[in-house]
Amino acid sequence: YPTDGGRFTVDVANFGLRPTTESDLAFGSGPNRRSVVEMGPTGPVRAKNVIPGGEDGVVGHPHYGDQINDWLADQTHDTLLATADVVNDAQTRANFPTLRCTDSGVGRCIPGKGNRTTECTSEFFVNAPVDALAIRMATLTIADGSSADFDGAANGSCVVQLMVCINNNDPRLTDAGGAQCQSPDVATYQLKRPLPDVGRAEDKVNAAAILATLSSLGSSSADGSHTSTLTFTPAVTAQDSCVDTYVVIPIHNGHPTRKFFKSIVTQTNGGRDADSLRIICTP
Repeated sequence: YPTDGGRFTVDVANFGLRPTTESDLAFGSGPNRRSVVEMGPTGPVRAKNVIPGGEDGVVGHPHYGDQINDWLADQTHDTLLATADVVNDAQTRANFPTLRCTDSGVGRCIPGKGNRTTECTSEFFVNAPVDALAIRMATLTIADGSSADFDGAANGSCVVQLMVCINNNDPRLTDAGGAQCQSPDVATYQLKRPLPDVGRAEDKVNAAAILATLSSLGSSSADGSHTSTLTFTPAVTAQDSCVDTYVVIPIHNGHPTRKFFKSIVTQTNGGRDADSLRIICTP
């Protein structure tokens, strides 16, 4: 142990060590968090879980824990850190709106160039600056190390927060007669690209992450030739529902690298929405 009064951090992912109370540590599985521990003459005096540079579990609140790294690096925070400290600090620095595809005007969501009558069934939402052209072309370019790169460094890859939103009441999406698109439910979601068993290693990881977050929308089973089709039982009827994950786009050979995200979503009434999104990571 460090000396009396010393303080150190424990990375649970590496050591499996976590606080069980303010004065006890234990080995074993637990949330993937960092623990700040204050040592006394015979062992830990106080220990609390904090979140190291990740999200706090709330959609739209990425990187709440980044401030922890600053506090630990320059020793400007003289008390133990708890999750609430991190959340409160982040909320004073940024306003995270509710993530939905309900904005008028340009909006933020990307319908993905599907059929206008069913486009609202599923849309992509990327936590990055977008404009009308990016939305129309379903193409976003993210620079390595920019504010939209959530690994926080220019390190040869982009970590992108990607959301999938279903049953959207999107005022931008209307048919030729001006009627707004309506999606009563989602029965199946087929991820066409990436696939969990085909392609580069990052593609398989990205596919698994997307399917995992989609499965949180409701009770589902995965099937199909690549086990990339989720069938919801019952169909998901909740309106304006968004789930998110992070996908990684490594830069290959020093050149801009693109990844495609494609899906086919069906409703119980037979309606079908095919979407496509391209994200480019640039050096």
